[in-house]
Amino acid sequence: PLPVTLSEFTLSQYYNEILIAWTTQSESNTYRWNIYRGETENAIAENNVILVNDGIIEAAGSSTQPISYTYFDEEIEIGKTYWYYLESIELDGYTEILDVRSITVDDVPELRTELLGNYPNPFNPTTAIKFSLREDSNVALDIYNIKGQIVASWKPEHFDSGINQIIWNGKDLNGKKVSSGIYYYKMKIGDKDFSSKMLLLK
Repeated sequence: PLPVTLSEFTLSQYYNEILIAWTTQSESNTYRWNIYRGETENAIAENNVILVNDGIIEAAGSSTQPISYTYFDEEIEIGKTYWYYLESIELDGYTEILDVRSITVDDVPELRTELLGNYPNPFNPTTAIKFSLREDSNVALDIYNIKGQIVASWKPEHFDSGINQIIWNGKDLNGKKVSSGIYYYKMKIGDKDFSSKMLLLK
């Protein structure tokens, strides 16, 4: 089988950041991912790109199930067009550019109160859960395992309007590292509830 079967690679603007999302239908011996950004369509061939991710984006290794990944690029400028390149790296060191997409950064829209997701996702061992606030708000967060047990929790805390994040280090309430798997998180912003899920890979 092919090392990676990529089914989707998309770019979306979230205020002054770009959400990079991709889905694989299957993977075989995939070690990690890199995302590169350039300002021309041939930037990768011209070696005129920068590495977007500031750490390792873990891959699933081998899987026959669809897996979705996300990452945010925070270093963008209004009005510019960027090309993003998705690179897979196998366990034996073989690398391949799987896809390229472009996006033009529009004026920053008015902020809404919403959960933006976590990045990187999947992650190991740390991830940032991002959210936007239209106005100053109190925010609380609970993270659950697949049994519905709370493994990490943040009591209501004041956050200023704008894009914010809460960092989870992959540890439970007792400070112990949690095991690999799917985790669900629920965020309460004022009187609104939001939820999503994430995948910890080791």
